[in-house]
Amino acid sequence: QMCIRDRYQRRVHGGSIFLNFMLNKAKSVRTLCVSFVRYASTGKIGFIGLGNMGGHMAINLKTKGQDVIAYDVNTTKLKELETTFGLTPASSVEELAKASDVVITMLPNSSHVKETLVNGGIFRHLKKGGLIIDSSTISPLVSIELNKLAAEQNLNFVDAPVSGGVMAAKNAKLTFMVGTAKQEIFEKCKQILSHMGANVISCGSPGGGQIAKICNNMAPVSYTHLTLPTIYSV
Repeated sequence: QMCIRDRYQRRVHGGSIFLNFMLNKAKSVRTLCVSFVRYASTGKIGFIGLGNMGGHMAINLKTKGQDVIAYDVNTTKLKELETTFGLTPASSVEELAKASDVVITMLPNSSHVKETLVNGGIFRHLKKGGLIIDSSTISPLVSIELNKLAAEQNLNFVDAPVSGGVMAAKNAKLTFMVGTAKQEIFEKCKQILSHMGANVISCGSPGGGQIAKICNNMAPVSYTHLTLPTIYSV
């Protein structure tokens, strides 16, 4: 009986070791697959606007394995990122558009974005079916207008402003608020934006990202207006 029990215990123990081994292998394969999906290239990404925020965002895309071509009116900054991080420089917006599958803009205001996309050549020269992600903080009405103009050119325009500031941009911890009604476009945006941020939130239809950004900016002010009367009445 002791021999039978010993053999049984050895088999159970051996089975447990084998099961744990297989589970660990499965976890390793899953981790590998997740990593592959996360770092797989999404085609050539054109990045326009290498300022305090945009520069860090473009660097994070490059260091996460993406093929990045960049443009900025500040040629010194463009040269610096080419030399230090290996970003491919474009001599013009038109050159960038022709070379890209996806274009990301990070510009100061509505007029800069509209000028770059409409008059700068993005709409004319980006490949049909291409994706434009605007992470600038601009008017929701302008985002809606650009979405319609892009659709007329068989392009996809998405507003995806950010929250988090310069350090969040540097550490890839930004929050992106994405305005698109198309789930497949949101998923593609998420795959790209996850290289630059910790949170990618769907905000519904075109312009929804900009509306969410406005609400996000107003929240602290609203809180102050609500609480200050209470504080000073005590």
